[in-house]
Amino acid sequence: MKDEVAIKVVNGGPQKKEEIHRVLRNRIFSGYYWPRERLIEKDLCQELDVQRSIIREVLKRLAAEKLVVSEHYKGCFVAEVSVEEAFQTYQVQAFLEGAAGFLATERITEEELDELDSVIERSRKIDAGDWENWFAHNKEFHSVVNKACGNGKLIELIKHNFKYMKYWFLVVSMYPDFKKRTEEHRQIFGALKEKNALRVREMIEKHIMQAGKDMRRRLERSFPTSNL
Repeated sequence: MKDEVAIKVVNGGPQKKEEIHRVLRNRIFSGYYWPRERLIEKDLCQELDVQRSIIREVLKRLAAEKLVVSEHYKGCFVAEVSVEEAFQTYQVQAFLEGAAGFLATERITEEELDELDSVIERSRKIDAGDWENWFAHNKEFHSVVNKACGNGKLIELIKHNFKYMKYWFLVVSMYPDFKKRTEEHRQIFGALKEKNALRVREMIEKHIMQAGKDMRRRLERSFPTSNL
């Protein structure tokens, strides 16, 4: 995994805490760092060319976000994966986004449909190994549909729940199936154009639930001895 993830460097090495936070956070999300992997301050300082005080502050911030854990006399580690909690988060996301799609069917504009069509076409041209680019397009597709629902409270619930989907990388970066996922987007797009609200909701729920099932299967295979 690690040799497939490029180390992002800005002007010879990020200097600001925000940049360091972004780099480490992206590494955790991308799978560059695995759950339970130790993050050694000294090594991070040398690699990212920053002071130790900055690394410590960033690690504290990541700990507050529950992305890393700190243990006395042992150091800092990437947070462990709870298979069942992660799967339940996908279940909730499926129901929330399914409801958003249902509401969006009657409200979505021609401009928004054109935007979805553009996202799908761009997704089809993404190289098979470019998971980061595809994920950005996937996020864009779902964001357009969610915003089109017109329900601010529902949109906030979707955003809040998405914060806890921190191990999506196990689906996206390890076993990407861009063609299949993009075709599912195309089918959702077709149902939106046909104004078939029930079909849109059903397809979105199935789309996200399948991602959750894939994630759970990969987690269980990757951590067979885990008590989580």
